[in-house]
Amino acid sequence: MKPSQNSQPAGVALVIVLGFLVLISAIILGFFSSVSTELASSKATATTSSTHQLADSAINVVMAQIVDATKGQDATNSNASLAWASQPGMIRTFDDTGAAKDFFKLYSSDEMTVHGTSFAIANEKPPADWNAAKHSELYTDLNAPGKDQQGELVYPIIDPSADGTPSPNRPDDKFKVDGFSITSPPGFTGGTESPVNNRAPMPVKWLYVLKDGSLKPATNPTVSATNPAVGDVTVSGATDANPIVGRIAFWADDETAKVNINTASEGTYWDVPRIYSNQDFGKYPSIHGMSMCQPVQHEYQRYPGHPATTCLSPIFGSLLPVTAPYPTNPQSADAKNLDPYYAITPRVGLL
Repeated sequence: MKPSQNSQPAGVALVIVLGFLVLISAIILGFFSSVSTELASSKATATTSSTHQLADSAINVVMAQIVDATKGQDATNSNASLAWASQPGMIRTFDDTGAAKDFFKLYSSDEMTVHGTSFAIANEKPPADWNAAKHSELYTDLNAPGKDQQGELVYPIIDPSADGTPSPNRPDDKFKVDGFSITSPPGFTGGTESPVNNRAPMPVKWLYVLKDGSLKPATNPTVSATNPAVGDVTVSGATDANPIVGRIAFWADDETAKVNINTASEGTYWDVPRIYSNQDFGKYPSIHGMSMCQPVQHEYQRYPGHPATTCLSPIFGSLLPVTAPYPTNPQSADAKNLDPYYAITPRVGLL
């Protein structure tokens, strides 16, 4: 039987068609891969943008509180002037009789401004079990520690070992910052410290951000019927058309609570001798009075009122601990314990 003359062209056409199908399939797969990558990238960009907006909203809330608190004018009486005073986390206003007018909070709370007659510090304290699972949608700990590569706890605001109690991670570190203490920390159950068992907690309330931009607190949780360890919270104003898009929590201080590392050091107390006493003149050889140990040139950390008398140890106490507990009545030999702090300050040198 004689083969058909068209068999060879038909075989070539089949190869060409299959080649085109493979090429088109590759193009389609590449297109879907590109679309998936762009979608993931867009979602990441949107999440980053949303995070920045939430951070900016916290800053804007604090700025608005400061502006309202420092206007110096009573909103209910245009002829009345107000004085204001700042403190960590709050600005208070007073009328011309000295009576408290309003309290402007600089930390996230369900009521950001409270009238003077209704403000009570007891109302600002979180419950003892604020860090329980049922309160997780109400409170968060701004000073919750993380762990470094060595597994040691790192606190973002204040290291609780600054009160003189050795840290579980650093049992030999007994450095104490004068004036710092912790009394009955809420939510701390004792034992080993951890990110969820913090001896120096800083609990504040969550503020929920709705789609329309409003900020709403969550109401007290009720025990869930399906899981008694978890609380169900309600956010006023949150609906299907106006859902929750995020939440923020913050605490702000003014510049008076800020440490400038370029001018701060490790302050050593000195005062002008005023009367004839052991503290002023040093009556015995073992006691060096202030008249006998006056600051020398460039010893800024002993100049009363100088920025160098602001101590760096509350900030770097866990990173640059002294070699031994600093004594209540320090002697000249004890000054070497503070060398790690003086070494990093630009205006205080080691002798």
